[in-house]
Amino acid sequence: MIAETNRVLRRGGKLITLSLHHVNEIVHYYTQAQYLWSVQSFHVKNSRWNPDENSQKNVAHTLILCTKGASTEIADLSNIPGILDQEELTKLLEYSLKVL
Repeated sequence: MIAETNRVLRRGGKLITLSLHHVNEIVHYYTQAQYLWSVQSFHVKNSRWNPDENSQKNVAHTLILCTKGASTEIADLSNIPGILDQEELTKLLEYSLKVL
């Protein structure tokens, strides 16, 4: 599916995908050499994570943004509710480890 998306996407086009997995588990699918796009990843807070009820779930999901072509543009998604910066993610992960 990723190869077909890369094939039909026009230059400057974007693929946005959300995964329930950690970025390290999925990023290699998008960063293969045959894909001529830039790849950015973002952490999205899992709104269903609750330390009392489901502490075994991931605290964040992964949003992957691929832009076809030689784009050096860095997307700023910080104004979207739920997008975590690195500091917020680190704090949330540390908190989740305390409640386990």
